[in-house]
Amino acid sequence: MITYNGFYDEALEFVRLENIQIVGSMNPNVTIGRHKLPSRFTSIVRIFSISYPSDDQLKLIYSTFLKGILSSTMGKHPKWSLSANVYQLAQSMVALYSQVQTKFSRDTYGHYMFTPRELTNWCLSLFRYNLTELKNDSSTDSLLQVWASEACRIFQDRLVDDESRKTFIGLLTSVLQDEWRSGGLVAKLDDSYYITWVNATASSSAGRLPPFGKVLECVKPDFIENLLVKAINRFNAENYEIRALPFRELLDNISKFDRVLTAPGGSLLLCGRSGVGRRTALAISSSMNNMKIFTPKINRSYGVKQFKNDLKLVMQQAGIEGQQMIILLEDHQLVDPTFLELVNSLLSAGEIPGLYNPEDL
Repeated sequence: MITYNGFYDEALEFVRLENIQIVGSMNPNVTIGRHKLPSRFTSIVRIFSISYPSDDQLKLIYSTFLKGILSSTMGKHPKWSLSANVYQLAQSMVALYSQVQTKFSRDTYGHYMFTPRELTNWCLSLFRYNLTELKNDSSTDSLLQVWASEACRIFQDRLVDDESRKTFIGLLTSVLQDEWRSGGLVAKLDDSYYITWVNATASSSAGRLPPFGKVLECVKPDFIENLLVKAINRFNAENYEIRALPFRELLDNISKFDRVLTAPGGSLLLCGRSGVGRRTALAISSSMNNMKIFTPKINRSYGVKQFKNDLKLVMQQAGIEGQQMIILLEDHQLVDPTFLELVNSLLSAGEIPGLYNPEDL
């Protein structure tokens, strides 16, 4: 197409292209799932390389982000209305991000790839918290606790072992202590959970999600335990019986699942051994948010065609009927590599090219 301005179709007719420019965007070939481009191809195209911003540029970018977010939610706060404090918060974000990049490299685990996208998500996720309630607190600690909680979800949840997670907590504590003299805030995170269904029942939490996701409220462990017992009883009455006790690990998982699944396009990759309670936590979290779980029913004849039909049904329920849907895929269900390509398109672009023919549309 690029060399000869056209291509041969299936009937071996040459289709000529005119007045069309092809622009491709891609990650470096060191990224997982990428492959090196042949030099024969790169020699005939114009290549434009964009590097990541420097730390000083990142501080400027994200202080501007934060200034807009905090002025709209905490505009008259005695501390957060000051530009110097907002810039210092951005500086703390970039400092923690740089330390995480240095400490946890892709040489250790392939998915330890942290980019400025994490900083953007960190800023935008502040919209999910009820910051207007913090206006009465004249100190910086209330917002810093929310800020630290989001840092744990964005960075810590990706780390694979307890030692790495402890190292991250050490980095976060030192940044808070050095920049804000608030190192003790991290210990408070163990006694608080951020969930969306504090005042909501399953019937009232259906429908379209807000632009940044449902509002997260801070609750204590004993409060979420009481809610959880009621949720489990209701789930057993409406669906199938699950045997679950509200112990610490289940509370942790449900609050983490809840945060991701109540954000638009939220997705989870759940790694772990069989029997550790991932499906139980997902079932309870989806029930509390009135979401339906769909999982493919695999048989000998199940293939790409059947998987596409299942995806069509799920997308119609979500798009036309307005039902919040969760697609649960387990490793034994990925019987064809094409399944991963379809899911990747859905996650990255929100659609699957060619899934619907013109008549269906």
